[in-house]
Amino acid sequence: MGYVLQRFFRHMCMSAKVPAVVRLAKEALAENKCVVIGLQSTGEARTEEAVTKYVCSHFLQKKILSVLL
Repeated sequence: MGYVLQRFFRHMCMSAKVPAVVRLAKEALAENKCVVIGLQSTGEARTEEAVTKYVCSHFLQKKILSVLL
């Protein structure tokens, strides 16, 4: 449960920054500047998917072996 709350608050903190980023981008565009907004990912979703896939496949292999033996 702690992981879910941590993820929720991380997303909430990120969304709180959006209005400031939009304001800064509009100001820069008004001054004929180029705006680049970089989004970074930690690969968290892919890591979680890989772990889930590994755990499920490992569990299924053990289950199949126990049935066969």
